[in-house]
Amino acid sequence: MADVRLRKGGLKSSLESSEAENKSYRNKEELTVKEKRGYSWIFVSTLCFYGVILGISYLESRSVPSPKRHVDSHIGEFSEERARVHLDAITSFGPRPTGSVANEIHTVKYILDQVANIKLSAKKSVVIEVDVQKPSGTFFLDFLDGFTSHYYNITNIVVRVSPVKNSPPEHSVLINAHFDSVPNSPGASDDAVSCATMLEILRVMAQCPAANLTHAVIFLFNGAEENVLQASHGFITQHPWTKSIRAFVNLEAAGAGGKEIVFQTGPEHPWLVKAYTEVAPYPSAQVIGQEIFQNGLIPSDTDFRIFRDHGNIPGIDIAYHTNGYVYHTYYDTPAAITPGSIQRAGENVLTVVMEMANSPLLTDPGEYRHGAMVFFDFMGLFMVHYPERIGVIINGITFIFTVALIAKKMFISRKKGEGGMQVNRISITSLLSSFGILLLSWVAGLTFPLTVAAILTTSGHSLTWFCRPYLIAGLFVSPVLLGIGSVHCLVKHVTLLPKEKSSGDKTNALTQLWQQETNVFYSSLIIWTGLLGVMTYYNLASAHLPLLWVIFPLCIRVFIWENMLRKNSCGTGNIVQFLIMYLSSVLVPVCFTSYSCVTVLDLFMPIMGRSGSQTIPDVFIAVIVAILVIVLTSYLVSLLYLMRNMNWAGLFLCALTFLSISISLSGLAFPYSAEKQCPKRFFYQHIVRTFHGMDGSVVKKDSGIWLNPLDYNGITHLKDVPLIKQAKQVMTDDGVYQGFPYYLPARNLFKKSFYIPGPPPDVRSLLWDCKLLSRTQEGRTFRFTFLIKGPDHMTVYFSTAQEVYFLSSSLGHLESTDDPSHTHGTTYFIYYSHGTRTVPWEFWVEFQVERDLPKNSPLMDLAVAAHFLNGEQSRTPFLNQLIKESPDWVFAHSWVNVYESWSFGV
Repeated sequence: MADVRLRKGGLKSSLESSEAENKSYRNKEELTVKEKRGYSWIFVSTLCFYGVILGISYLESRSVPSPKRHVDSHIGEFSEERARVHLDAITSFGPRPTGSVANEIHTVKYILDQVANIKLSAKKSVVIEVDVQKPSGTFFLDFLDGFTSHYYNITNIVVRVSPVKNSPPEHSVLINAHFDSVPNSPGASDDAVSCATMLEILRVMAQCPAANLTHAVIFLFNGAEENVLQASHGFITQHPWTKSIRAFVNLEAAGAGGKEIVFQTGPEHPWLVKAYTEVAPYPSAQVIGQEIFQNGLIPSDTDFRIFRDHGNIPGIDIAYHTNGYVYHTYYDTPAAITPGSIQRAGENVLTVVMEMANSPLLTDPGEYRHGAMVFFDFMGLFMVHYPERIGVIINGITFIFTVALIAKKMFISRKKGEGGMQVNRISITSLLSSFGILLLSWVAGLTFPLTVAAILTTSGHSLTWFCRPYLIAGLFVSPVLLGIGSVHCLVKHVTLLPKEKSSGDKTNALTQLWQQETNVFYSSLIIWTGLLGVMTYYNLASAHLPLLWVIFPLCIRVFIWENMLRKNSCGTGNIVQFLIMYLSSVLVPVCFTSYSCVTVLDLFMPIMGRSGSQTIPDVFIAVIVAILVIVLTSYLVSLLYLMRNMNWAGLFLCALTFLSISISLSGLAFPYSAEKQCPKRFFYQHIVRTFHGMDGSVVKKDSGIWLNPLDYNGITHLKDVPLIKQAKQVMTDDGVYQGFPYYLPARNLFKKSFYIPGPPPDVRSLLWDCKLLSRTQEGRTFRFTFLIKGPDHMTVYFSTAQEVYFLSSSLGHLESTDDPSHTHGTTYFIYYSHGTRTVPWEFWVEFQVERDLPKNSPLMDLAVAAHFLNGEQSRTPFLNQLIKESPDWVFAHSWVNVYESWSFGV
């Protein structure tokens, strides 16, 4: 009986075992079928994931509060409606270049009248002082090719609000904006809106009983910022109130409306960032913007630089950046500024300045005196900030921990899971292979959009996306995705799937696909970890970006998913759970990067319309888009190995790219538009040039319109304009600094200019004269003294001959400018302007020669250009004819020039 019972038990055991094996086989086969049919939904889920995040990022980047009306706000609240009254009034005076009646008289009078009205109704606990400063000075600015800036009698309006108990103040906060504008633009966003904001903030501080001040606040309305930062220099180096300034807030614009953003702070004094992040009701700040701006990637500068370099004062630089298409054009009107933008900026600046003025750190920063801050906002919802030294520690610990974890993964394998399949340890060989595949896919992702950019550029269809940002999706985003995806799909179909067909072991092939997915994920983790280490080593505050891309995938996918939640290593029953955890692991970095992508493209796409003739815009944007897409998909490309059929997705991307290229090449996507307010920019300068030899005789004289297109397309789209048909590209150097009247030393930025011969402007009607008052020689030292009478803007260029060296001048020591054509001597560029002036400008310059030179040996060439930027003198019939013939999508900075040069010898 015992024997029978044993055999029955054995049979039962055998039957159960066989049934289990059959069930396991059926489950595996069923799962494999589901893998084949069901894994395409991963692509749809991932696409929706990105689509929702990008949509939210775009909407959040445009989110501003509702403007407050005068009747709905109490005396202590900032009101956009009240600020817009000031904005409308200032812009009603028209363009306000320094020296113009609109700038020096009308705008100054309006601001002073408003300050006087505020002073009359001010509370008794404050003292309001007003000073109109008229500084003169000289300084060198390493901007563009570098130049010396000299100004005379420009205008600053300075208002100081001090508590009665602390007047005159020992400590104060400065808030600065400029009321001048570039010629031909009403300058609503740059920077009349900030002046209007300051007037409303001044009203709140002066009238609100609850707005108590511990220290003073100084309001600087400066009248010569567009003259390349002259007024701020005159204030910070000469005004007596600057001795009490401990910190400043500078208000600027590179666009119209939208969110204002803090894009640089310091130097050091991290308490400023701390103050902003803790009290600003709508914070928006990115330390990466500071690194981009201070590395010269944006062709602009602000008064922040002057206060920092010449005043040694720490501060915060805030600017609008949305809709940069209207920046420095006649489209920059109050209507271009988004409703709610002024409200947002006003509330932010008011609360931050009040916090700074009442902070004990203003008088003694203590431990917050030194060091830098890492700071960034998360989709405009909240701010993150911490000292850079803490960031180094966090980054270092994360780096070491991640390296150790990856090393561990290479030597420890997982146990078999429920499905009977096993994911082996990550071998060095397979990891290096996946690493190479990932890098190759990124190279392809960069090459594909660059190919599209090359096609558009060489075919003469550059900037087709300029007025149609949506074309970026088809022209550059799709090729990046095609490039990245094609490499991974090729690897999967060439190296992995054939093994399934040859071996017939679908389960093993599936295991290999999961293993490859894991390898690609860890390859991305290694790259981000390496980037984190490099950026931390070089003390880059923007190392927080790779930190986000390391720490969240590490915590959620590696620790929570792989070590806690995954029940088996590659079974498919938990694929939904896997995808949820995977998308969760990249949610934070994808959200942050998507929001940053919107900001970056908002900033750089309009800049391509004024980036100069040497920047190829399609290539520049293609590279930026490729980098952004590579970053956003750096981890999730691993999911391609779990998607069986991606042919339809590839066909869709190919079709989108083909359609976008076709639209661009067909001419349907014209780059510029007056209706959409994204114009093509030019400098139209009606010039008359006179060149004198060493004996004073005229050796050459001509006149015409000098054209400088501000983008890569040149005059390609204007060849049907009758006058422009006569334009010839300037190919020769006629004199010092090319022999043309450059307004700023931008020769290396604008190397493609054109000349239309034509009648000269009526020089007799222009206030212009340049005389050599005296020439003296003492040994080998020569001094030349000149008297120049001219308009409110002039430029002086001189270059020394070989063996002749600059010694001194009435302006002090002069730094040379970068002149690519003058290789045998040194070129100097002086930018001059005045506010209100009735006396001529006298200056002298001194040179020394190395040895006694033969008679008539060249010493120097000198040229003077008078720029008539405003009033009737800035227009001529010939210039008006060209402006009239130009299409409505052209915006031209236009003015009249007199250019005269002389050669001097021994």
